[in-house]
Amino acid sequence: MAMKSYVGLAINFALLYFFIPIPGLFNQPFANFLESIYFSGVTLTTLGYGDMTPTHFFSRLLVLYEVFAGIFLVVVAIATYVGNPSRKDA
Repeated sequence: MAMKSYVGLAINFALLYFFIPIPGLFNQPFANFLESIYFSGVTLTTLGYGDMTPTHFFSRLLVLYEVFAGIFLVVVAIATYVGNPSRKDA
Protein backbone atom coordinates (compact mmCIF):
# COMPACT_ATOMS: atom_id res chain seq x y z
CA MET A 1 0.00 0.00 0.00
CA ALA A 2 2.84 2.40 0.81
CA MET A 3 4.51 1.75 -2.54
CA LYS A 4 1.25 2.46 -4.34
CA SER A 5 0.95 5.75 -2.46
CA TYR A 6 4.57 6.63 -3.26
CA VAL A 7 4.07 6.05 -7.00
CA GLY A 8 0.79 7.96 -6.90
CA LEU A 9 2.49 10.88 -5.21
CA ALA A 10 5.23 10.94 -7.86
CA ILE A 11 2.68 10.88 -10.70
CA ASN A 12 0.56 13.63 -9.12
CA PHE A 13 3.55 15.93 -8.74
CA ALA A 14 4.66 15.10 -12.28
CA LEU A 15 1.24 16.21 -13.52
CA LEU A 16 1.59 19.46 -11.60
CA TYR A 17 5.08 20.11 -12.98
CA PHE A 18 4.02 19.37 -16.53
CA PHE A 19 0.71 21.25 -16.68
CA ILE A 20 1.30 24.39 -14.60
CA PRO A 21 1.18 27.22 -17.15
CA ILE A 22 3.87 29.43 -15.59
CA PRO A 23 6.87 29.98 -17.90
CA GLY A 24 10.34 29.58 -16.44
CA LEU A 25 9.53 27.16 -13.63
CA PHE A 26 12.61 25.07 -14.37
CA ASN A 27 15.99 25.67 -16.02
CA GLN A 28 14.70 23.79 -19.07
CA PRO A 29 11.08 23.08 -20.01
CA PHE A 30 9.92 19.47 -19.94
CA ALA A 31 9.85 18.09 -23.48
CA ASN A 32 7.27 15.44 -22.59
CA PHE A 33 5.42 13.95 -19.65
CA LEU A 34 8.07 11.27 -19.10
CA GLU A 35 10.62 13.94 -18.24
CA SER A 36 8.34 15.35 -15.58
CA ILE A 37 7.85 11.84 -14.12
CA TYR A 38 11.63 11.43 -14.11
CA PHE A 39 12.11 14.75 -12.32
CA SER A 40 9.38 13.94 -9.82
CA GLY A 41 10.87 10.53 -9.09
CA VAL A 42 14.35 11.94 -8.61
CA THR A 43 12.97 14.66 -6.35
CA LEU A 44 10.74 12.34 -4.34
CA THR A 45 13.58 9.93 -3.63
CA THR A 46 15.80 12.94 -2.74
CA LEU A 47 18.48 11.92 -5.24
CA GLY A 48 18.72 15.35 -6.84
CA TYR A 49 20.90 14.73 -9.88
CA GLY A 50 20.89 18.43 -10.78
CA ASP A 51 20.17 18.07 -14.49
CA MET A 52 16.81 19.81 -14.03
CA THR A 53 16.47 22.49 -11.38
CA PRO A 54 13.59 24.69 -10.25
CA THR A 55 14.26 28.35 -11.00
CA HIS A 56 10.95 30.01 -10.08
CA PHE A 57 9.92 30.68 -6.47
CA PHE A 58 6.71 28.67 -6.91
CA SER A 59 8.46 25.61 -8.36
CA ARG A 60 11.04 25.68 -5.56
CA LEU A 61 8.27 25.62 -2.97
CA LEU A 62 6.49 22.82 -4.83
CA VAL A 63 9.68 20.74 -4.99
CA LEU A 64 10.31 21.32 -1.29
CA TYR A 65 6.76 20.22 -0.51
CA GLU A 66 7.23 17.07 -2.59
CA VAL A 67 10.42 16.14 -0.71
CA PHE A 68 8.75 16.60 2.69
CA ALA A 69 5.65 14.68 1.58
CA GLY A 70 7.83 11.80 0.36
CA ILE A 71 9.81 11.64 3.58
CA PHE A 72 6.62 11.85 5.63
CA LEU A 73 5.06 9.02 3.62
CA VAL A 74 8.08 6.78 4.23
CA VAL A 75 8.07 7.58 7.97
CA VAL A 76 4.35 6.84 8.28
CA ALA A 77 4.72 3.57 6.34
CA ILE A 78 7.60 2.41 8.55
CA ALA A 79 5.74 3.39 11.72
CA THR A 80 2.67 1.50 10.53
CA TYR A 81 4.62 -1.65 9.70
CA VAL A 82 6.73 -1.57 12.87
CA GLY A 83 3.87 -0.72 15.19
CA ASN A 84 1.71 -3.49 16.56
CA PRO A 85 -1.94 -2.48 16.13
CA SER A 86 -3.23 -5.74 17.68
CA ARG A 87 -1.61 -4.99 21.06
CA LYS A 88 -4.14 -3.92 23.65
CA ASP A 89 -3.13 -1.85 26.65
CA ALA A 90 -4.71 -3.14 29.80
